[in-house]
Amino acid sequence: MDGDEICLQLIGELDLSVAGTLGERLAALANNRQHVRLDLHDLTFVDSSGMSVLVHAWQRAASDGWELTFDPELQDEVRRVIEVVGLDELFWP
Repeated sequence: MDGDEICLQLIGELDLSVAGTLGERLAALANNRQHVRLDLHDLTFVDSSGMSVLVHAWQRAASDGWELTFDPELQDEVRRVIEVVGLDELFWP
């Protein structure tokens, strides 16, 4: 990992209780980095507010000129949610 890249590991549940904090953290990291990688391997649950934060961060990265990538190794339950809403093609083109 070079100096312009950081990996943020998400563990546990990404729901309404933590989605706002994650959004703030991603915004702060984006101000100082060219590449933010999200490790979702240990994420066990994601709800609509969590998905919204991920999509918003991806959109912000695209419009502001920094890169946001998602590691493809996921728990089955989280992968199903991402696939059902059709974001797998956005996150892993």
